[in-house]
Parts: sequence; structure tokens; C-alpha cells
Amino acid sequence: MADITARERIEATFRGEYLDRVPVYITCARSEYVMEKLGYSRIELLTEPDKELKALQLSQKEFPSDIIRVPADPLLPEATAARNELKKGSGAPPAGRMLEDKADLEGLKARDPRESRTYKPFLEMVSRVKDMFPDHPVMAMAPGVWSNAAEMRGPESFIYDTADDPDFVHSLLRFTTELAKARGEALGEMGADMVIFGDPSAGCSLISPRLYRDFVKPYHKEVVDSLKDKFTVWVGFHICGYTDPIMEDIVSLPLDWFEIDSPSSMEKMKGLARGKMTVKGNVSTEIFSIGSEEDLDAAVKECVDQGAPGGGFILAPGCAIPWDLKPLNIKAFLRAANHYGDMDYVQKLT
Repeated sequence: MADITARERIEATFRGEYLDRVPVYITCARSEYVMEKLGYSRIELLTEPDKELKALQLSQKEFPSDIIRVPADPLLPEATAARNELKKGSGAPPAGRMLEDKADLEGLKARDPRESRTYKPFLEMVSRVKDMFPDHPVMAMAPGVWSNAAEMRGPESFIYDTADDPDFVHSLLRFTTELAKARGEALGEMGADMVIFGDPSAGCSLISPRLYRDFVKPYHKEVVDSLKDKFTVWVGFHICGYTDPIMEDIVSLPLDWFEIDSPSSMEKMKGLARGKMTVKGNVSTEIFSIGSEEDLDAAVKECVDQGAPGGGFILAPGCAIPWDLKPLNIKAFLRAANHYGDMDYVQKLT
């Protein structure tokens, strides 16, 4: 019998089934461990796509993942900060908010991501990664509508705007929605198997459930519908922090999967999502840095116990793992994933 590929494992999971074990996602490409092994600086890793691709190869070799995330995303905050540091020097102040003056929104235009010198190498990286890992589904991140808008305006000011000037909030969210759609569709066009919209500040660690429903959810649905109408691609969301109060809203969206962070309840999300979408997560990321191997084993067991029954579950950290991860903890995570994700164990949970 031929070995089961990672792609087959993930395809089964999105059907609500398991093959040989629970699928696992992990990436350590952006870590001090990988930087030291390759002799790269943090700035090099964050600003030179070819070097980050080599970092991905090393991460996948030492810490195998069923899903390959496309590296060199230039829109992640750490990448933006690195480019600013490279341009202005160490210790340079961060760039100001793009929309400190609300009137500046009128002059903004959404650029085609295919024509962006900053974004185009990331799009090209999709096909490079697919060629490099043909038996794995390739996942690429696109920006979330709320978080992108909040970053442009400033989170605190943007929240006040929802009360003081809701029309402006909707206008800005219309702009960031078009950006998200354009970037997500460009990733789909390049052949990404999975597109995840990262909207870290759209959860209840920052905004209320009412704000999510009134200002975010309609645009979330529009982004997903737009991408799925045009491409055969699995679409997911990531929201950082606490999302329990809006889980029913999330499950009502036409998503293929939702990635939950460790402050949120896997048990609750899985109960709501079963038969509707796959759930990915949600091992606490700090354990990879400051915890022990025993802590990782216990965290994986708890996550599998709550998430695996009934299918539709991918074991993963709840968010990005720290730069100062302990390699032995990553190995402990994978050992525990193989043990508790084995079908003999999972079938006893159902």
C-alpha cells in the first residue's frame, strides 16, 4: 500500500474524515534556531525571500508539517518593521499611521497586487513552494479587513470611530475589503491550495461581539464568497485571542476552516463547527518557548481530546510560535502529535 501523502491527509480532513492520523501544522522558518543554523540575521530572513525559502526547507526537513505555509509575506508586521529598519537604520521610529487624518482616505487607491514590487515576490513564491513540495497543500496568508483598517488608522482611534463616525469606518472597511479580495484572488490565481485571511484584532480580545457583527462580519462573508466564487481553494480565517462570543457568527460564514488561538475554547468551537467546517489549533504558543516537553505533551493531549472527535480537526499552535522557540519542544510537539493523533487513540475518544 502506498504511503499516504500530506495532501491526501488534508483532503480527507476537509471531508470530515481521518486517514492514518490527525493532520499537523507547524512552521519554524522564522526562528532563532533556523537563523543560527543557516547563518542569517533577522533582517536578512525578513527581507530576502530566497533566504526565507531556505529557512522553510530547513524547518520542513527537521520539523515536518502536513501544510506548507508560503514564506516571505511582506505584509506581516515584523517584515514591515524589518524593511523600515533596513531603510532608516536600527532604532528608527516606526512609520506613522497612514490615516491619522481621516480625510486621507479619499486619496487611497487599491493597487493590483500583481503590480506591486513589494508583493509580487510573495505571489511568485506560491508556485515555487508548490514545485518544491508537490505532495503537500500550500497555504498563503492574505490580510484581514478589520486588522488592516485598524493598522492604517490606529486601533484605539478606529474603535472610537465606530461610535463617532461609523460611515468612515464602513468606507475604510470597504477599501480594506477590496484589498483583501484582490490579494486573496491573486494568491488563488497563483495556485495556493489554502488561503487564510489573518484578521488578528477582529476578535473579542479587542472589540465587542456587537462591533464584530455590525462592522466586520458582513465584510468577512464578502471576502470568502468572492474568493470561493472564482477559485477552487480552501478558505480560512485566523483571529487572535478570545473568540468564544462570536463563534456562532464565524460558523455561519462559508469558511472551510477556522484557526483559533489558545485563549479560545476548542471544545466550544468544535461543538459548533462539527459537520460545517474544520477547526485548526490551538496549542498555546508560549509553551514552545518557556514550557517543558512535558507541558507540550499535556497541551497536545488536551487539544486532541477536545478537537479530534468527529473529524474535521488539524492540530496546530494557536498562533505564530515565538522566535526563541526550543527545538526540543518542537520535537516534543510532533512526538505527542503522532501519539495522540494516532487513530487507535482518536477512535477511543468518539
